[in-house]
Amino acid sequence: MPSSASTNTASLRARSVQPSSGSPPPPQSPLRAQTRVPTTPTTASKPSPLDSKPLSPTLSKKEEPSIAASQDKGSQKLGATGLASASALAASSVSAKAASAEAEAKAKKNAKPPIDMETFEQILELDEDDEDKSFSKGIVDNYYEQVETTFTEMEEALKHKDLAKLSSLGHFLKGSSAALGVTQVQATCEKMQHNGHLKGDDGSGELSKDEAVKRIEVLVRDVRGEYKEAKEWFDKFFAVGA
Repeated sequence: MPSSASTNTASLRARSVQPSSGSPPPPQSPLRAQTRVPTTPTTASKPSPLDSKPLSPTLSKKEEPSIAASQDKGSQKLGATGLASASALAASSVSAKAASAEAEAKAKKNAKPPIDMETFEQILELDEDDEDKSFSKGIVDNYYEQVETTFTEMEEALKHKDLAKLSSLGHFLKGSSAALGVTQVQATCEKMQHNGHLKGDDGSGELSKDEAVKRIEVLVRDVRGEYKEAKEWFDKFFAVGA
């Protein structure tokens, strides 16, 4: 039989292992407390917007050369595009001018002469067999003198707003031009004749003096251009200066 001393020793060990309900749990070893895994999961806290650092506006030294190179390439590309556009515009402008000049030359070629050839040929018949056309050329030269003198008188009459004189000069130059077939000058001088009588261009209606003067000022300017065109045609026909 076991001795009473052994029994008492075993009883004391059992009591030390099984703590009573009222006594606190024995203290844990520091190492065991540190390695103990918590039983309840912890929720990770979200970072505060204030904690996040803003991105630095400065670029790294490695990034700066690449961006500069890209900008240079972009500038070169834009420059090349601009030059191409400028060249295209210049070529287009040259083509447009050439087309305009060609159209103008074609229109001038196809345009009717400023002279009524049926009327002028009647003057040429008076030359008979004269190859120099001295008779018809003399008539044309005389016409030149009449026109220049009449233009001077018209300018003087305009200064004084002498409508009666302007009407008379228009009538005179209309007849001289009609004799040679200078139809444009003839038509303009006929309008001047009517305006001098305070009538419209076709001889109808009524005009005030100021309105008549304004119209005749325009007609004098127009008739100078029409005469210049007719003179160029006559000079070319008679080969003046050739």
